[in-house]
Amino acid sequence: MPGPVPPLVRADALWKLGYLQFYLGDFTAARDHLEQGVALFEVAGDRPGMATALDSLGNVLRIQRDLPKARAYHEQALAVWREPNDAGPEMPLASLASLGMVALDQGELGEARTLLEEAMVVARKSGSRRQIANRYLNLARLEFADARLTDAREYVDRGLAIAEEIGDQIQMAAALEVLGRVVNETGDQPRGVGFLVASLRLRLKLGILHDLAEFVEHLSYVIVSLDPALATRLLAAAAADREVTGVARLAGDVTAWNQAVATAQAALGATEFDGEWRAGHTMTVIAAGREAEAAFAALAPSGMSLAADPPPSTPDFDLTPRELEILQLVAAGHTNRVIAATLFISPATVKRHVTNILAKLNLPTRAAAISHALRAGLIDG
Repeated sequence: MPGPVPPLVRADALWKLGYLQFYLGDFTAARDHLEQGVALFEVAGDRPGMATALDSLGNVLRIQRDLPKARAYHEQALAVWREPNDAGPEMPLASLASLGMVALDQGELGEARTLLEEAMVVARKSGSRRQIANRYLNLARLEFADARLTDAREYVDRGLAIAEEIGDQIQMAAALEVLGRVVNETGDQPRGVGFLVASLRLRLKLGILHDLAEFVEHLSYVIVSLDPALATRLLAAAAADREVTGVARLAGDVTAWNQAVATAQAALGATEFDGEWRAGHTMTVIAAGREAEAAFAALAPSGMSLAADPPPSTPDFDLTPRELEILQLVAAGHTNRVIAATLFISPATVKRHVTNILAKLNLPTRAAAISHALRAGLIDG
């Protein structure tokens, strides 16, 4: 907008714009806006804001595979969080978890375990269901990398269950990817592909593009024995995307990449492989993903409850008739003001009832309360 803008307003906007561009895969613009945001937060003396932007900047560098610089940004952010401030107990965990994931990408599993387990302790202290779910997924990735598939499956199931409860589709997409890779590694290839396709579908719906090339490669590793021609096109599209973005493959993925290429070449023969490679190399990674989704759509599980064991049902918690009535209206999508007009009570009274409902159900948001109540039969669907 034209005209003067308070520095902190602009800093916050730059940080949020940069992180949005990160998810959309526009790394150059993301870095530019995040760096501007860091500088403005620093000038304004907003240390927690600066740490948040630094941590986001580190995430961009991690995806771009500049792992030493990513580590430096996350360490700088963590140092700020550990200064005396009123940012809240949950804030340092983002930097702890980010440092853990950098260590994991560098193959330093012991350091990654220390950092990610500490991040989970902080997440539990904060009480944030979203953060706890995210930390479960981080730990699942660690256990998968360490070939501890039983532990990886337990963690990803927990993370996915929470993500479903709170309606966090970004975390659901991430969890389904990890779940697909774990299930495939245990030998259930069709089901593993199905979970991966479900993750791909959510990614394309939400526009999560920052690591789509890597995801498409992981999918190709799983399906290469089922459809070597399609897998070749996926590999080629991902390779073309990496050539444009300059994002290198993680060292831990190089062996899987070489194996997938060799498997496809052996299955197709040199001539057919070269033809499929050329076709895939002209495709965008999004188009390749859509082709894979269409090819294996029948394997994707239906419904939202995809974890191995559904979350336990919620007991009645002694909701009053009025609270049940308000919960039903909340489930219908009505605002507090509309509910107040419907029941001839004040919006403040509605707000107090909703607060009591969330407390009784031990849930953080209206959406989580609706989902939980529906599953428990407290309200009609």
